[in-house]
Amino acid sequence: MRTKTIDELVENALALCREQGFTEASTYSKHKVFKAIIRKHNENGCDTYNADLLAEYTLAQKDSYEHGGLKRDSYNFKVKTALQLKELAETGTIDYGCVNRSTGMTDYYSGIIDRMLSFPEWDGKYAHGIRRYAMPFFKWLAGNQIASISEVDESVIRKYMTESAKRLRLNSIHHINRGLRQTFYFLKEEGLVDQDYSFVFSLPLPKEHRVRKPIPHEEIAAILGSIDQSTPQGKRDYAMILTGVVTGLRSVDIRELKFENIDWINGEIRISQTKTGKALALPLTKDVGEAVKNYILDGRPDSSSEYIFLRTYAPHPKLTTSAIYNVFNKYRFALGLPRCGFHDLRRALGTSLVTTGTSVTTVAQVLGHRNLESTKQYINLDVEHLRGVGLGLEGFMPKEEGDGDGI
Repeated sequence: MRTKTIDELVENALALCREQGFTEASTYSKHKVFKAIIRKHNENGCDTYNADLLAEYTLAQKDSYEHGGLKRDSYNFKVKTALQLKELAETGTIDYGCVNRSTGMTDYYSGIIDRMLSFPEWDGKYAHGIRRYAMPFFKWLAGNQIASISEVDESVIRKYMTESAKRLRLNSIHHINRGLRQTFYFLKEEGLVDQDYSFVFSLPLPKEHRVRKPIPHEEIAAILGSIDQSTPQGKRDYAMILTGVVTGLRSVDIRELKFENIDWINGEIRISQTKTGKALALPLTKDVGEAVKNYILDGRPDSSSEYIFLRTYAPHPKLTTSAIYNVFNKYRFALGLPRCGFHDLRRALGTSLVTTGTSVTTVAQVLGHRNLESTKQYINLDVEHLRGVGLGLEGFMPKEEGDGDGI
């Protein structure tokens, strides 16, 4: 009998999810775990189920959880899902138990949700995002004896928004407004309503911005000082974290750094930001340049990959999405510090610039924001004024020939 590939095994697991009555959201969440397991098999050149690789995956989740990279619920879900795949491989089935959870909606509204999830203009992830706001609305309609979406008018929508505003925060209302706007766009396109009620959702709503304290400089110094730079992993971790501290780059952009992004001659880092797509050029400081050079020459695995920062185990693929966050918090926990987002280094840079006298209208090019509204919570930097602020720009440019060792 032919051994099933890991892809076929996952497809069978997903089919069993649906047969057991799991919601699309639950099935989608399991699919994300399965895709990570498939990726691990592919990275190791294995296209059939391998129990050792699955064990490595679960151990990696445990390590991430113990170092603060995963919350308990997320850790338990990933390990449980992985063990269910193991059960399927070894027994041919999965004992999911009886699910058939009620959505709290009528069959009519459940049918609309099913149509939404297969709406051709939206990919699966986006459709599930809109579903988050459509389902509570449909439940509310059913609870108020509104049996059909055709009975909904402007007054019904406004009543729902008003009641929601009494129990939710401003940001939640803002998201509901945006989600329902897309919901009614879908309903109009599907011919379920006569108009999309965009005028109801077009009024600007206030948003509240949570003010988060930046990471204290002494914490940053302690973290950098705790890294063992004598090891290949330490060299990599030090270079990544220092890059975040000095440049304010997002972790995803550090993860995606390629050799072509660093202009060693002119002393610049040039990228197209992953989040915004906006081009960004930053000075390559001497300390960051030296740290990256030290990793490339003495710590980076022998690999032809175009990415600078690689995982330490063979075949040395690029870093995962959460890798830098996990690395950062590993050192924080070792120092007895609580979990913290890598993005807070970006906030610390903006705050530091402000406290050293940089004007509020000066900062966004280093942070790479497209408009000042996004920048107000961090503050904004003008590259032309970089030499006038407390970034310590000596050494940004490489040394001339004959002037000592350059970067």
